[in-house]
Amino acid sequence: MTEKIYPKGMYFNKKHENAPDFVRGKISIKVDDFLNWINDSPHLINDKGYMNFQMLTGGKEGIYLQLDTYGLTPTAPQDTTPPDEDDVPF
Repeated sequence: MTEKIYPKGMYFNKKHENAPDFVRGKISIKVDDFLNWINDSPHLINDKGYMNFQMLTGGKEGIYLQLDTYGLTPTAPQDTTPPDEDDVPF
């Protein structure tokens, strides 16, 4: 997988100017958005049940999070939408 994938509902914030030196920043998760994204993206979970993220620097974002796709099997997302009654063959 070479496509860049950014987590929905998960954000990295730079450290507060008054924070001590050992603080690098803060990760915030908007739980509903993040859980919906995970539930809609089972193909992005590795065979051990993890989603791994990289913390990167660059561009106007400064520090940002990106899904680490190393080791993921390149598959298309599964359509989990139930079929319409007219599409059921019986």
